[in-house]
Amino acid sequence: MNDNTKLEQKTEISETTSKGITSLRYLLSVLIVFAHNNFTVADIAANFTDPATRPIFVQNEFGRWLQFFISLGIANCAVPLFFLFSAFLQVKKNDSYPVLLKKRSKSLLFPYVIWMVLYAVYSSFGKYLIFKLAPNLLNNPDTTFLTWTFADWFHKFIGYAPDFSYPAFAAQFWFVRDLFILVVISLHTAFKKGHWSVEKGTFGAQKRTA
Repeated sequence: MNDNTKLEQKTEISETTSKGITSLRYLLSVLIVFAHNNFTVADIAANFTDPATRPIFVQNEFGRWLQFFISLGIANCAVPLFFLFSAFLQVKKNDSYPVLLKKRSKSLLFPYVIWMVLYAVYSSFGKYLIFKLAPNLLNNPDTTFLTWTFADWFHKFIGYAPDFSYPAFAAQFWFVRDLFILVVISLHTAFKKGHWSVEKGTFGAQKRTA
């Protein structure tokens, strides 16, 4: 067995743990749906300009409490737990830092860049085409990708704008961005906590000898 094989050797996860994580992932996925569909009766009715077409539905106090308890309460733990699962499984795999970056670049960074480029083409050049053909259809016809600064491009691709932390092109990919950033800084965290083996170049708690 060569050194590269040793670096990529995985630690087995028990069947019980694997089934537990799979079951929780399903539950957390449902909670994410609840978190993104937290519409009140007033929100729904506001989308109907004609009062005659508004749905007739009265939500009592218990219904509102239950909705907020699920969508604004326990559902908020879903994404953080997905992050924790990712960290737990990574420690179990015990990959070297270069191997970890290579894997996560393929599974996180490359898809993120590809989707951002597609959204950039759709948003930027699509708006520019409309600007040329029918500028009256745009709210801000004077603002196109030709007038964007480097900071504008950064905020649209990466996010972290003063008024909007998500990537403007595709805000739904914020968790992919943050997960990859956590992978990159995990080397520093591992060193700080003493979980990095310099000899092996791998993550994992090291045994201490007296």
